[in-house]
Amino acid sequence: QEGTQKGQESTSEDQTDNPQPPTEIAAEYVLEGSCPVDLAYLNSEGAMTFLPDAELPWSYPWTAKQETYAYLSAQLHCLGTITAEIWANDNLLDSDSNEGLFAIATVATPLATPENSE
Repeated sequence: QEGTQKGQESTSEDQTDNPQPPTEIAAEYVLEGSCPVDLAYLNSEGAMTFLPDAELPWSYPWTAKQETYAYLSAQLHCLGTITAEIWANDNLLDSDSNEGLFAIATVATPLATPENSE
């Protein structure tokens, strides 16, 4: 029995020698700001999507594959502040904040999970 357990342990060790990153990522776009915005983003199928007069706060949770490119840009309809964020598996990957008349916030990054999560 002991020999079988060691053999099983060895097999388990072999499988963990080359850990693979997760193939799917829980991604989310988040927008916060002072007034409605016109926004554009890459959706879960990789197509550019335009959404005029979106109310804030706004978010778009989706599932993506590792290294999928994420893009979000929004422009205010007023004088105010705007913040855009891209999240992957609860880690902030990119953030942009601006203020002013018709301020724009844009974020873009390949989605990846950090090698060393805290």
